[in-house]
Amino acid sequence: MEKPMTKKAFFLFVIIEFFLFSATTGFAEEKENNPGVWGGTVELSLITVAGNSNAQTGSAKAEAIKEKEKDKWIARGGGIFARSEGEKSAEYFYTNGEYNYKHSAKTYSSYFLGWAKDPLAGLDARVTARVGMGHEFVTTDKDFL
Repeated sequence: MEKPMTKKAFFLFVIIEFFLFSATTGFAEEKENNPGVWGGTVELSLITVAGNSNAQTGSAKAEAIKEKEKDKWIARGGGIFARSEGEKSAEYFYTNGEYNYKHSAKTYSSYFLGWAKDPLAGLDARVTARVGMGHEFVTTDKDFL
């Protein structure tokens, strides 16, 4: 049986996420005024239930984007954890990066590299790579929602 998250670990987690959120908010404001700089978002969730049963669930997700006229960089990371009655019921972590390049007005390519870990599902580590190329053959107003 694993120990539930201690108050010290919880407060450390909240403080780190606060600073990440503050830094990302600054990036978002700068990105609006200056295209080609990094911007992004941070999402946090924490639910704690105490009473007849004790459970904690938390998640964090961050995404940073740098976009210019011809290319776009994306970096993502996050995770989820959950405990119920002191037993781990969910644990998943991931990070990945993506690069998209616009070769011409209608031709583009995409490159992706990611890593994930899900010990409860028996996944120690999964690395995913993807390379793609595309071309828009038809682009009319009817094709877009």
